[in-house]
Amino acid sequence: MLVLLHLFALFLLVLLGFYVFVANPRNRAHQTFAAFIAFLALWTIKDLIFWNFPNENFSHGWWAASSFVIALLMQCALVVFAWVFPEHARTPRRKAAIIFAPSLVLIPAALFGLLWRSVGFENGRFEIELAPLAYAFVIYVYLIFGYGAMVLFQKYRRYRKTQKGQQVGAILWALAITGILKTLANIFLPYFGLYSMLPYSSIFVLPGVLIYAYAISNFRLFSLENALDQFRLFPIAYKIALSIASVAIISFILFQIPI
Repeated sequence: MLVLLHLFALFLLVLLGFYVFVANPRNRAHQTFAAFIAFLALWTIKDLIFWNFPNENFSHGWWAASSFVIALLMQCALVVFAWVFPEHARTPRRKAAIIFAPSLVLIPAALFGLLWRSVGFENGRFEIELAPLAYAFVIYVYLIFGYGAMVLFQKYRRYRKTQKGQQVGAILWALAITGILKTLANIFLPYFGLYSMLPYSSIFVLPGVLIYAYAISNFRLFSLENALDQFRLFPIAYKIALSIASVAIISFILFQIPI
């Protein structure tokens, strides 16, 4: 059941990311959303492999490292999105360099395994013991998330009575829903030694992502006319993307071969 949920989440993420991106490939907000979806897809893939195909012959540190790094990259994408949406503005490079500078230290620390003392399964039960640096990493991730949300809230107040304000407001709701669910599954419950919801954290992002995509697409995400217009513009690209996703899911169901 879990593997099917992960495959469904991956399929939906690929479909939404591609749908929004091809709607306006030159738009910075659409580009950033596609990058955000790409990181979410990587998060889902790592969970799909780790929770459904455990291998005791390999260190489980790769999962912990990728979880920390992808979580940070997603928040960086959020901040960039907050800067460029909805005005199609440019990214303030100097501000970005200052805000993202700690990543130059924290990401290598995660890759070299400095954020945890042990990670893996003991008697069939997942356990992880974090190092003190991990808490600094998590605080930094939440600061980045909070900064991105603050920028969007300021824009919401600026455009409150316009369609742009409605779009930003919907995205803020998406961030709130996703933030609460992910915090419960990834931070709050594991802090008390409860890891039962951790394998489902990839699923908890879907409601927020749907709202996110719906707002960016000017509330026309589920418009049949809009979908047909995009299909006429990018028929080959759509067929390739859907074919790859379909083959991946069918091959797993029939042969248990993840692609």
